[in-house]
Amino acid sequence: MGCSHSKQCICNLVRQIEEAQFEKTSHHDNCDEKPTNNLNTIPFMLISNGTCDFFIGKGIFSHNEGKFLESFKTPFFRVDKFIDDQDCCVQLELLQAQTEEGTTSPAIKDDDICSFLSSHSIGKFIRTGICITVDLSCYCGIECLTPVFAKYENPVPSRSCKETIKEELCGLFGTGNVTVWKAALPGAYLEATFEIFNDGSSLGNVDAVIKAQQDVIFPTLSPDTTVSREAIMPSSFTILAPPGTSGRYCITLLRCVPF
Repeated sequence: MGCSHSKQCICNLVRQIEEAQFEKTSHHDNCDEKPTNNLNTIPFMLISNGTCDFFIGKGIFSHNEGKFLESFKTPFFRVDKFIDDQDCCVQLELLQAQTEEGTTSPAIKDDDICSFLSSHSIGKFIRTGICITVDLSCYCGIECLTPVFAKYENPVPSRSCKETIKEELCGLFGTGNVTVWKAALPGAYLEATFEIFNDGSSLGNVDAVIKAQQDVIFPTLSPDTTVSREAIMPSSFTILAPPGTSGRYCITLLRCVPF
């Protein structure tokens, strides 16, 4: 469904999904599919206005017998209920997708999701019990998936951490292809945000690459331009600056302290 469709269209479709989840019929037709037998969930993804990227929902859950909190992100949702009979205000439950091998889907940005889905088969969805309330009029599209049986489970943590520590690193760069940051240990960092500013005085464009669980290639930065990107399980960050260019970078890292 494209971004030219009316906002009310998304609200109506999600309401139909809500109704279908409580019906027992054998009819199947994309977003009109209704769960049968033990199938209790119609997973779907929302497409954001403006960017037309998949919307990423975020929540917090506890693990290790409730001793630690961890963040959770996903593009997959289950409609729970509409709020006070409003047309477009709805409570959505966050679903976690797991492959047949037990790995979980990345949910940082649109390219990661598409790459994951094109190379993995989803074995099951977990009902996390984590809910968010959204205004469906803020979205321009919806992608419905095949009905499934989803049971309640705690989300699978990205990895077992005694605690997570936020670290920030900034610096300057000049001419050359330089790896400005590299993880001391593989998998030590859960996720990170990388930002580059190409100075207005630069004579050319700058490129950059993040090595990670899914590598991230920056768009080319023209002079006086700032770009930021996120990555899961980053391992290194390299800036490719031709002669006559310079600028600065900042990295915000989430480090895992293992048990």
